[in-house]
Amino acid sequence: MENDLVSNITRFLYEFAEAHPEKYVFLHPDPCTYKELILEVDRFGEGFRKSGIGQGTRTVVLIKPSVDLFAVTFALLRIGAIPVMIDPGMGRKRMTNSLAGVEAEAFVGIPTAHLLKYLYPKAFSSVKVWISTNFRWFWRGYTLRRMEYVTYHTEPFQVGWEDEAAIFYTSGSTGQPKGVIYNSRMLEAQIHILKNSFGYQPEEIDLCTFPLVALLMINQGISVVLADMDMVHPARLNPGKVIDNIREHSCTHMFCSPMVLKRLTAYGISHNITLDSLKKIMVAGAPVTPSVLRNFRRLITSQAEIHTPYGATEALPVSDICDKELLGYAHVTYV
Repeated sequence: MENDLVSNITRFLYEFAEAHPEKYVFLHPDPCTYKELILEVDRFGEGFRKSGIGQGTRTVVLIKPSVDLFAVTFALLRIGAIPVMIDPGMGRKRMTNSLAGVEAEAFVGIPTAHLLKYLYPKAFSSVKVWISTNFRWFWRGYTLRRMEYVTYHTEPFQVGWEDEAAIFYTSGSTGQPKGVIYNSRMLEAQIHILKNSFGYQPEEIDLCTFPLVALLMINQGISVVLADMDMVHPARLNPGKVIDNIREHSCTHMFCSPMVLKRLTAYGISHNITLDSLKKIMVAGAPVTPSVLRNFRRLITSQAEIHTPYGATEALPVSDICDKELLGYAHVTYV
């Protein structure tokens, strides 16, 4: 890290895709190989440049979890633009109030998300480039679908360690959502932590219930299953569908909130289900009770690990502990 410049963070994705082009990066619901994902990243990267998005352009991304979401995010990182990622589940008013302070210059979103510029014009007054994932309403602009494929890789923008790379918003569960500015060093560090501290390998299959974590997993060469749930409103999930995702695709890893884990646990126990493929579960985002950890342990093998990493959006994880060690301190008196 002595040098001022670091190779673009997307190099991890491109290096793995070059070595394993036919491996599936997404297994469900829309299968996609690493080669196919790179084609989309290159297409969008060049399309964004032609539309006026480039180095340092703060770009709001409001796309449902899908291949498009990840391809768009990687494309923005590739060309040195700044993806602004926010959870629409916090509500439109809180979301738009938060975004008003970003002074974003571009917006990439699903067609219905573009209605926000008419409903909350002040919040998006700084936006000059509007891009829809599909069709356009009553306006002229760019769409992802009309961006042309290219026969070359998008040239990566070389960034500095301290350069702004992305803005990730906190959930707002403990107050007004805050936009956390990530520099390249922070993103690089999180990728290395997952690989070196948690031991993730390309053979893993990740069940995605939170897109930003999957973004880091993909850089490790890990295949991803997008859970059949509304990730914006996880409380609405159908636990049976998510458990089917795990079993049908033999998922080995899962990151989720304690609420999601609790719902899966209740369903699994009531239906006498075991999830033998899971090797590593990470639970974060809110306090997790010993009873949830203890009960979910009934669904998995004795070799599987349940991690409860702790940290803020600014630095996750700061610490980590496994359920077996934690329950040793908690005893049976805690619920």
